[in-house]
Amino acid sequence: MRLGPLGTALLPSDRPRVLLIDELDKGDVDLPNDLLSVLEDGQFTIPELQRYPVCDVHVMTDDGLRREPVRHGQVRCAEFPLVVLTSNGEREFPPAFVRRCVRLDIRPPSRQKLERIVEAHLGAEVLRASGPRLESFAKDLTEGRKLLATDQLLNTLRLEHTAEHADDPEWPTVLRELLRPLNDMA
Repeated sequence: MRLGPLGTALLPSDRPRVLLIDELDKGDVDLPNDLLSVLEDGQFTIPELQRYPVCDVHVMTDDGLRREPVRHGQVRCAEFPLVVLTSNGEREFPPAFVRRCVRLDIRPPSRQKLERIVEAHLGAEVLRASGPRLESFAKDLTEGRKLLATDQLLNTLRLEHTAEHADDPEWPTVLRELLRPLNDMA
């Protein structure tokens, strides 16, 4: 038997663990309430182990590196984990769940922030050469016309400045695909 990330995060340890639950809104509709119950109690039961006649069963952790004892089928934390949840805002969560969260809305980066990101990742030379592309990308973000991610810009600029594409008739198609809005990825 192997514990998943939640079970591993709840195992007793000398300091609290961190648990990342990415894109919670894409999970089962009952997941927020199920998590709320487990995280409020700091424990959950594995019925198969609860019925097992041996008191302590050693189960594999999520990373597959060690075995940890589970007593009477109960996974119980000594220290509550720090839980980081991400959501794309595609659906609402139950009010009881939201009340227990510290919400951080990440806004699209400004043009100045995009410039710092491009310079940090690709250098000043690429930043100087990327003016029109950067301007267009920043405008699309700030006006909310397209749902884009910063890595799309970085990948496009990297390819523009490292690949031989001047004579490639497919290059405009490649650019369109690289910069296709995320909400248009069907």
